[in-house]
Amino acid sequence: MNTKSMQALKLQQEAGRIERKRSSKEEKEAKEKLLYQMKQNKRKEKHRGR
Repeated sequence: MNTKSMQALKLQQEAGRIERKRSSKEEKEAKEKLLYQMKQNKRKEKHRGR
């Protein structure tokens, strides 16, 4: 019973949902990578004076 315009809207919404999911995943991975680098640098600084 869907019209063509309703189907187009649904496809557009689905595409937006997929794009948001992908970009949020990339942001999360970048944040985790940054936290890991900060942790590594902290460990190096701790052992630097030995």
